Amino acid sequence: MNNPENNSNQKSNKRLIYLILSFVIFPLLVLMPLITVYLSSSGLNANKKLKAEMKLYRDSIKIPDNEFLSIPKNIETNRDTYEEKVLVLHFYDKDCKDCQKVWTELLRIQKEFSKKTKRIHLISYVLKDEELDSLSLLIKTHNPDTSTWEMLVSKDDQIYNFLNQMKLDSLNAPYTFILADRKGIIANKYDARKTEEINNLMRHATMLLPAKEDRRKIKYKREKELYQ
Repeated sequence: MNNPENNSNQKSNKRLIYLILSFVIFPLLVLMPLITVYLSSSGLNANKKLKAEMKLYRDSIKIPDNEFLSIPKNIETNRDTYEEKVLVLHFYDKDCKDCQKVWTELLRIQKEFSKKTKRIHLISYVLKDEELDSLSLLIKTHNPDTSTWEMLVSKDDQIYNFLNQMKLDSLNAPYTFILADRKGIIANKYDARKTEEINNLMRHATMLLPAKEDRRKIKYKREKELYQ
């Protein structure tokens, strides 16, 4: 025989459970879509902000399309070689001041990306043929990963034509990093001597990757000296 008191307690417990659930589930049903929209909007705004920082060149300047000799691979390359790659460009001159710092920053960029994606590629254009011995020694000393870093020598004056397009003279070129998208179009240029600008370059390079999956592979370190 059912005990009326037990039945009453059970009903009271059920009402209490329903009440608790209503306070938990209902707010979630209301808040979750709002939170999702907010996060999506925040992410979109962050992406827009990063792209705005890059100030893409309106005249769509592209990296040179002629043949280059790759050092130390000793093979010829052209723009098609780097199709679908995000490119970081550098101009090598052994006589520049602070060259060691510039080279160290290039190594840092490569180290940051090379283990996480092969879609970001470094290119160092050699400004003068007589600098090949110096460059070879530098490569031997630091042993950079040449699968994601090319050192290229031009057969003609194309590299200087490119500098003219970029409004860069040969004296300032060694202190400048240039970012190009996957179509070879120049996105922005950065002072290679300023850590903050190089940090921005790495953030911007990530935004030019082709898919979210590639971007998620890159989890930046939190140290102040890297990302401020």
